[in-house]
Amino acid sequence: MTESGPHRPSARVEIAPLRQSLRWRLPLLIGGLFLTVLIAVVWAAYREVEATLERGAGQRAEQAAQQVADMFAPSTEQTVAQLHRVAPLLRDYLAGPSPTRLDEVLNLLAPLAPAPTRRVTIWTAAGARLLDVPPAGAVAPTGVPGVAPPAARPEAGIGRIEAEGERAYVDFAAAVTDEAGTPAGTISVRSVLSVTPPDALSRLIGGNARVLFGNDDGSLWTDMTGIQEGPSVALERRHFQMFRNAAGEERIGALTSLRGTPWLIWVGFPRAANVAEANAFLWRMTTIVVLVAIAAILLAHRVVAGVTTPLIAMTEAAEAIAAGDYTRRVDESRHDEIGRLGRAFNAMSRDIAADLGARQEAQAALRASEGRYRTLFDYAPDGIIIGDERRHYIDANPAMCRLLGRPREQILGLSAVDIMAPFEHAHIQPALDEIAGGAAHHREWNIMRGDGSTFAADVISTEMPDGHVMAMFRDITDRHLAVEAVRAAEERMRFALQSAGVGIWDIDFETGAVRWSDVLQAQYGLPAGSFAGTLDGFFDYIHPDDRDAARATLARATAAGTDFSLQHRIVRPDGVVRWVNGAGQIYLDAEGRPARGLGISLDVTERHILEAQFQQAQKMEAVGRLAGGVAHDFNNLLTAILGYCGLLLEDLRPEDPIRHDVVEIQKAGARAADLTRQLLAFSRKQIIEPTLLDVNDVVTGLRSLLGRLINEDVEIVTALAPRPALIMADRGQVEQIIVNLAVNARDAMPKGGRLTIETAHVDLDEDYAAVHLGVTPGAYVALTMTDTGVGMTKDVQSHLFEPFFTTKGPGQGTGLGLATVHGVVARSGGSVGVYSEVGKGSSFKVYFPQAAATEFTLDEPRGQAPPMRGEGYTVLVVDDAEALRELMMKTLQRQGYTVLVAASAAEALRLFEAHGTIDVLLTDVVMPGASGPELTADLLARRPGLKVIYMSGYTEDAIVHHGVLKSGIAFLHKPFTASALGDKIREVLG
Repeated sequence: MTESGPHRPSARVEIAPLRQSLRWRLPLLIGGLFLTVLIAVVWAAYREVEATLERGAGQRAEQAAQQVADMFAPSTEQTVAQLHRVAPLLRDYLAGPSPTRLDEVLNLLAPLAPAPTRRVTIWTAAGARLLDVPPAGAVAPTGVPGVAPPAARPEAGIGRIEAEGERAYVDFAAAVTDEAGTPAGTISVRSVLSVTPPDALSRLIGGNARVLFGNDDGSLWTDMTGIQEGPSVALERRHFQMFRNAAGEERIGALTSLRGTPWLIWVGFPRAANVAEANAFLWRMTTIVVLVAIAAILLAHRVVAGVTTPLIAMTEAAEAIAAGDYTRRVDESRHDEIGRLGRAFNAMSRDIAADLGARQEAQAALRASEGRYRTLFDYAPDGIIIGDERRHYIDANPAMCRLLGRPREQILGLSAVDIMAPFEHAHIQPALDEIAGGAAHHREWNIMRGDGSTFAADVISTEMPDGHVMAMFRDITDRHLAVEAVRAAEERMRFALQSAGVGIWDIDFETGAVRWSDVLQAQYGLPAGSFAGTLDGFFDYIHPDDRDAARATLARATAAGTDFSLQHRIVRPDGVVRWVNGAGQIYLDAEGRPARGLGISLDVTERHILEAQFQQAQKMEAVGRLAGGVAHDFNNLLTAILGYCGLLLEDLRPEDPIRHDVVEIQKAGARAADLTRQLLAFSRKQIIEPTLLDVNDVVTGLRSLLGRLINEDVEIVTALAPRPALIMADRGQVEQIIVNLAVNARDAMPKGGRLTIETAHVDLDEDYAAVHLGVTPGAYVALTMTDTGVGMTKDVQSHLFEPFFTTKGPGQGTGLGLATVHGVVARSGGSVGVYSEVGKGSSFKVYFPQAAATEFTLDEPRGQAPPMRGEGYTVLVVDDAEALRELMMKTLQRQGYTVLVAASAAEALRLFEAHGTIDVLLTDVVMPGASGPELTADLLARRPGLKVIYMSGYTEDAIVHHGVLKSGIAFLHKPFTASALGDKIREVLG
């Protein structure tokens, strides 16, 4: 099918690869899609079969686990019952040990386990091992090692499974009581878990089953022959679960609990055996799918061949036309869609041949015009680029290629988006719209080179008569670098000053104009640009008390032309007073007159506040050390005074006239003791026993007491937080804080008023901690007590927490109430603040660190201990103060105790060795030679059950940490009374 024409084909295109692609790839594609669908269906069916088989295995495992549990439950219950049947015989044995009674006990225990695999242990009520059968280290006649005895008495009931080497064992224990119900002892049987024969359970269940016994937390597993690897219990109570052991074997198993024990039973079946049918199903279906796919490919090939043959012929003709042969034609005799396509193809070929001559003439004219344009285009010094109607670049001159750093071939086809910096993209379309409207567009643009770098260019763009767009580019990088260098220097200086919070001021002495930076205006609380701009306007913001000094400083510097600095207060428009620190320079003209002033200003309010707080804290700490030392020395004296007063009152008859004098001495001593406790609380040297408290409960408990302390014309209002306000503190000290603040509020309202007590949960942030020494940011409980009294002046508030400072008249107060509050709160890690205005009242806000309820147990009030005499108990008293030794000996002897006294640790050791019946050690903490804790450690090593009570009146001892009593230590704080001494001894004796 060829015709004569203006051109002949210059080449033939090989089409064999295309033929192969059409005839085979399409059938393969169809077959592949069909195969993919079949594989997905078969795989889904396989997974469903596999899951069904796994669920079936899991159900069998669950049933088997329950059967094993039902089988073993009676055995464990029988073991516990047998132990309870032994209890009466064991009670008789404990009452009167004899070989005959022991044999009766062991005979009853014989059915529980074979003798080589068990150990029977009898314990006393105090937890000591009384009897061990067989003895520790014994070896059974069969050669099986004996079972090691328990290290401590087990709890009653069935214990957890434990390991001894590769063996697993368990403790069965039963408590024994006497006829009055008092614990008399315990009997325990430690038995090795075993089954004979070892695989009896697995064979009983069948199906290669695996049976494991383990603790309910999965920490230990055994198959009744030894310790084994077991499953995790994180998924327990599921219908079934998969378990893979260290060897890689997978089992499908189920868990269940063994009634009356802390054990779990796990039964598992091999997964491979249970899903074997699913694997066979998969292989059968795979074979069928492969055969069906092959048949589908062959059928598709036959169908495609009838379609691809005429398409291949048409493709060959199209390739020939593309090579220049416009004479090629295709078959157009078919009467279907392919025939119509052939006729259209032949018509297209004839039209192309007819238009070829006209196109060649136009191209010749275009080449002549283009030669003239190219000369001007190539030698222009500025970059020129041409874009078509779609704004794609169709030409670029050499200067433009140098600017972009790209060859011409890479520029052609690009658009403005490709050469403009990304941040310029939003401006491109508005510029193109302006050019399309007939106007020339002139603008600076940031252009992106081929290597990704950018440069600034002055660009003029306009539309040409043929609809194309021409743009001329001129590089202005050098001009921008000079401008940017100046701008960068200014920005660095501005950033440094703003970051440091430094304000800048400038005075022109000739015009009187004053300029402030934005930072300086912000320091003075002014919006940017709102400063009046005069020297008088500046002095108006200075605090009246500092204004004259500031004027004088500036006047001296202006007269001499020198530098100056000053620190002063300012008053912002909102009334807030701030401290600023300023410095400046005065510049003189050629005639020595002030011409200009330049300076800086820095807000130093926070630093000023912290310095004042630090000085106050140092003063309070010094006073606290003095007060603590004085109180400590008084404690020993007051202990003797109060103790001997108590002894005298016991000897005097009620009608004795001297009794009244002794009572007055005792009352004076008690008041002195209260004073020393307040001094120790203020100086943070009082020993405290913190517990978890709900401040809401403490306030509620004191409500009735406050009603009696405060006048009836004062209304008490409480507003407590809706949820518990938990803190760690000494309850007595918290109550003392509330009472002290309430009494002060009462005295501030002589004509009545209202006292409001509030609690709340607050979070103190970094800003609050920055201006309050010793406060850590975090969650706090706020206790606020507000009165409507006479209020306080600023001077009174500055001395408020100093000891012995009071505004009351002589004899009306000690001046220690608020000092005690400050010491207690500071020791707890909190803070206390006050806000007061004369005539409007005062508000004290106490912050306690918030505690978590899950960490401790709430403090419960203790009941009154029943009276107890000391007959039969011996107390060893150790104190280097002779008066206190004599006092405690007399006091304890009157209470019925046998008393031994020693002046040092060495003497106490000698008495301890000579008397083997000492029950309680009562020792001072700090003594010459060995201290109380060192003596205690030595005596406890000789007799672990010894009871110990420490005495001290100071916190800098070895038994406390940061003033808080260490856990588990019995302690008496000096001074103490005879009844307190007796109560503490009864407490440690139980």
